[in-house]
Amino acid sequence: MESEKRTINELLDVQEDISDEIVRLISNYEKDSAERKSLAGYHKIKADSLNEGWNIVQENDEVIRKSGELPKNHEYFNYYEDIRTTVLKYLEVIKNDAETISKNLEIGDGEHQQSTLEPKVIALCRRQKSHIAPKHPY
Repeated sequence: MESEKRTINELLDVQEDISDEIVRLISNYEKDSAERKSLAGYHKIKADSLNEGWNIVQENDEVIRKSGELPKNHEYFNYYEDIRTTVLKYLEVIKNDAETISKNLEIGDGEHQQSTLEPKVIALCRRQKSHIAPKHPY
């Protein structure tokens, strides 16, 4: 029984370490510049890292809960819920930021296409106008 307790205590330590890493990852995400956040693949890497840590926390949580060694009012369970809420919130934030940047790039590409099409439209209008306008004044 003593070795099981130690295992649960070790898992609690691991949970705390991983949760600290998750908080650090989120803090760094918040500090990153808009330029960095606009890099291709940036949001996927951040979301993947967050998911990876969160998956480990969930696996460990399952072991901790199944052990039945912690009383239901143990502070760990509140801590777990806080981390869970934070992770889910930031996965959504990262997803929304990625979508916003993607839309901005699409709009930017649309503007780029419009500006490259504009001279073609102007040239066509001039050519059409030259066909309509009389060549010799009467």
